[in-house]
Amino acid sequence: MSDNRFDYIIVGAGSAGCVLAAQLIRRTQARVLLLEAGGDDNNLFIKMPAGVAKIIAKKSWPYETEPEPHANGRRMQIAQGKVLGGSSSINGMIYIRGQQQDYDDWEQQYGCRGWGYRDVLPYFRRAEANESLSDAYHGDEGLLPVSENRYRHPLSMAFIRAGQELNLPYRNDFNGDSQHGVGFYQTTTRNGERASTARTYLQAVRDQQRLVVKLNALAHRVIIEDNVARGVAYSQNGGAEVSAFAEQEVIICAGAVGSPKLLMLSGIGPHAHLTSLGITPLADLPVGKNFHDHLHMSINASTRQPVSLFGADRGLQALRHGAQWLAFRSGVLTSNILEGAAFADSRGGDRPDVQVHFLPLLDGWDNVPGEPLPEVHGVTLKVGYLQPKARGECCCAAATRPTR
Repeated sequence: MSDNRFDYIIVGAGSAGCVLAAQLIRRTQARVLLLEAGGDDNNLFIKMPAGVAKIIAKKSWPYETEPEPHANGRRMQIAQGKVLGGSSSINGMIYIRGQQQDYDDWEQQYGCRGWGYRDVLPYFRRAEANESLSDAYHGDEGLLPVSENRYRHPLSMAFIRAGQELNLPYRNDFNGDSQHGVGFYQTTTRNGERASTARTYLQAVRDQQRLVVKLNALAHRVIIEDNVARGVAYSQNGGAEVSAFAEQEVIICAGAVGSPKLLMLSGIGPHAHLTSLGITPLADLPVGKNFHDHLHMSINASTRQPVSLFGADRGLQALRHGAQWLAFRSGVLTSNILEGAAFADSRGGDRPDVQVHFLPLLDGWDNVPGEPLPEVHGVTLKVGYLQPKARGECCCAAATRPTR
């Protein structure tokens, strides 16, 4: 087989792409090309769970929404990883599934047979290498490490107690029979380090000759001949466009924004939209429609005493915490910061529609107008609505070669 011909081409080496590539190499004799627009994940702050704030902006696509009329005209950030491992290399490492009713709704309301909770649960269990739970809901023989945080801040513990005082039941497993309650998240970490799909799935097969991984490789379009996807046109490191061809399949794993973008640039999408951009429509499909996400808002409060994580990344404290993590993979830097959580049903039922993240510091990452948060000790509650009714769409701004 020539250098530009493969059995499978996978666009996007993120949470899904790394898994697919690794499983194809393990279970078949296929030759696989894995294209990733970002660079390598060999970064100290990617490995370090508490380093997420240092890398999320640097290793993400700069996606934003259009100005939101119900959010004071602001553009909302949409974090999508642009690095080996994708969003599993930059996210908060929270191991959380959808609610049981979410999957059952897909099957019962939308006709997605095989996607009910009873159908997907075995796959969740099969994937897990859970260090503390092995039961009807969890597995311990998979490739995805799931563990308890090695460090828990005293303020996170106080948040849990406060939730219990408000009659929220303590929940030691948000992925079990019910999410309703308050407790600590499990995380996709192992031995005090982030466990991205690049490290847990892909790394074990990187030295296989049948796998070719190209980094900084931006896909321009899928090559389609006679209504069949034959390959991918891409460029590496901003160079000239080259083509690779697939004998079996082209698999797009470019994320919730990147996948529809690539499809539309390839002529697959809404006919009117493609025509307006000068793209020849090959298939008139509602690509990019029905986009929805869970919006959250931050509630910030300063504390009277110096009890939060403020200052932990500065001066002697930073040196002490860094040395502890480097030497023993222990201490505050093993925390994903988003330690405590609460799930509640604002309607009084048993299907939570509100999720609360607790952070033992003032978090100023959100792009909020007004005065910046003061540099003082404090806490942040990130309150999210889990069942939004609003729907949007992903559209291409132009038909030219994508640059971001």
